[in-house]
Amino acid sequence: MEIRKYLTKDKALFLVVTLAYSLYMITNYLHLNYYSTHIFIDDIIQFSPVFIYFYILLYPLLFLPFIVHFTNKEEFRKACYAIIALNIIEAIFFVVYPTTITRPNITGGGLTNFLLSAIYTIDPPHNLFPSLHVSGILLGFFIYIRKSNKYFILLPLVMVIILSTVFVKQHYFLDIIAGVALALLVYLIIYRNK
Repeated sequence: MEIRKYLTKDKALFLVVTLAYSLYMITNYLHLNYYSTHIFIDDIIQFSPVFIYFYILLYPLLFLPFIVHFTNKEEFRKACYAIIALNIIEAIFFVVYPTTITRPNITGGGLTNFLLSAIYTIDPPHNLFPSLHVSGILLGFFIYIRKSNKYFILLPLVMVIILSTVFVKQHYFLDIIAGVALALLVYLIIYRNK
């Protein structure tokens, strides 16, 4: 009976995580007055479509904290709370300080341009500050390394995913800095007791 209760509570909590992730898409369609976080560094960073392959790696890696910590009830729940908190804070930023980016036009065929065009179509160029892509992968990485000492294997991939956000022109440089800061803040608050 206790196992059934545990799984039911965690399924509900995981559903809340899923709903928290959906806040991004909801805020993307509010049609607010948008600001830009563009600075001179963004003009130096060259558009590089090939980084779309790293950019899309975020999506399967979002589940890493749950896979690693599913057998530990307390760690699983903390991971859920951290991800929920991160998404709620991001949604508040997206409403209070909505941002946008100017993207390059995609021309030509091939898989790289197809993937980039698909991301540009699915994900409107809004709500960039702080970068949910950056904060999400970094928070997941912090949670992952709590249980694994193999961080050196995943760290280069996390760094390339973070960099990919500016190379495919999904984010500006300041969005990245804010995403890193937010991931650190949420992690430190949720995991402050250990």
